[in-house]
Amino acid sequence: MNLLLVNPRKRPHPDERDVFDFRYVTKFLDKQGTAGLALALPTVAGLTPKGVDIEVVDENWQEVDFDVDCDVVGITAMTLQSKRAYEIADEFRARGKTVILGGMHPSTLPEEASQHADSVVCGEVEDIWAGVIQDLHEGHLQPIYRAPGFPDISRTVFARRELISNEHYMGDLVQSSRGCPFDCDFCSIQKFLGQNMRFKANDHFIKELRHIYEYSGRSPFQKVLVITDDNFYGNPVRTKSLLRDMVKLNREMPIAGWFCQCTMNVAQDDECLELLAEAGCKNIELGIESLSDQDLVEGIGKRINKVDAYSWTIERIRAHGMDSVCSFIFGGETDTTRVFENTVNFINENNIITAVLNIATPLPGTDYYAKMEREGRILHKDWSLFDTQHCVIQPKGMSPRELEEGYIWANKEIFSLPSLRKKL
Repeated sequence: MNLLLVNPRKRPHPDERDVFDFRYVTKFLDKQGTAGLALALPTVAGLTPKGVDIEVVDENWQEVDFDVDCDVVGITAMTLQSKRAYEIADEFRARGKTVILGGMHPSTLPEEASQHADSVVCGEVEDIWAGVIQDLHEGHLQPIYRAPGFPDISRTVFARRELISNEHYMGDLVQSSRGCPFDCDFCSIQKFLGQNMRFKANDHFIKELRHIYEYSGRSPFQKVLVITDDNFYGNPVRTKSLLRDMVKLNREMPIAGWFCQCTMNVAQDDECLELLAEAGCKNIELGIESLSDQDLVEGIGKRINKVDAYSWTIERIRAHGMDSVCSFIFGGETDTTRVFENTVNFINENNIITAVLNIATPLPGTDYYAKMEREGRILHKDWSLFDTQHCVIQPKGMSPRELEEGYIWANKEIFSLPSLRKKL
C-alpha cells in the first residue's frame, strides 16, 4: 500500500502575503522558512504499520502531484486549512483515490468533512490508526472513526522526521505533553486534547531530543527548537522534573536555544525560571491576549491573566536571561479602535521584540464560537479566512473594516524597521 500524507497550504492563494509567514517577517534577517512542519503527519507516519510506503507533502513548500502513484491519501486540516483540504480531497477522489481526513477541523465537524472523504478520523490517532490501516487492507473502511478517549502518550512513537525535508524549515518541533488545565473560551485545545494533561515520560522525551539531533545531521540543535506544548507550565512539578533532565542534556550537547509556551504564572516560580534558562530556553510565549481585565473575564474567558501583572511578568522572565514572545487578540467584547494604539504603546514601552497580533476568531467547537453563533455575529463561514488575520465576526466596539485596518496598522508599526532598531 502506498500512503500519501498531505498538509494543505494555509492560504487559498499561495501568492497572498501572510504577515506571520517567516518569508515576510524574516526578510530583515535574510532568511527564509517556517518554524517547522506540524507534528501530526510525521506522527501518523510513525504509527503506520510496516509494509506501507509513505510520502509526506507540505503544500506550503511543495506542489501536490495529483498523478502520484498512491492508494490512499491522508489529509490533515485545521480550520483555516479546511477549504484547501477539501479541494485536494475532491480532486483525489475524482481520480479514484481513497481519501481520509483528520485533524482538528474534521474532528469537530465530521459531517461536513465526510462530504469530501471516504473516511473521517476524529480525535487523536494513537489508539485507532492501526485499525484504520487494517480496515483498508481488508477492504471495509468505516466512514467515521472516533478516538475512544485521550491516549496514553508516555511512550508514544517518535514522529518520522526523516520523511520531511529540512530545507524550508527554520527549526524542529517536539512535544512533551498534550492538554491544558485551563478552559479559555476562544481556545480549542481543551476541547480537542482534554483538560487533564498527559505527558511523555521524561526519559522518553530526552531520547526524542537525541533522536532529533541524530536525524538532523548537524551541530546539536543548530536550528530553533520549538516545544509545541500548549502550556509547558501546565503541571509545575512535572515541568521542573523534566527541566532538570534537560539541564543535564544541555550540558552534554548544548541546545542552541528553544521556545515554549507558558501561562503567565510561570513568572511567579523562580525555580522554574532558573531551570528554563539553565536548560537553554531563550523565549517563552505568553498569551497576553487583552489589556482589559473586563475583556479577559467577559470576552475571551482567560481569567488566569491579570493586566497589572503583565509588565512585571515580562521583566521577571527577562531578568533570567530569556525573552517573551507576547500574543494579543483584537476585537474583544470591550475593544474599541483605541485598542490598536494602546497595544502598540504597551509593546514598545515593555520593549517586546516579538509580538503576535491576532483578530478574534471563533473556531468551531469552542465556547466562543457557540456564543458568536448564538448571537448571530458570525459573518460567513469561509473557513480559509478563519486565520486570525481577517474579521469573520461582527465586533461590538467597531466595524469589521476598522478591525482589519487597525490590525494591519498595528502590525506595520511593530514590525517597521525603526521600531525593530529601537528594540534590538
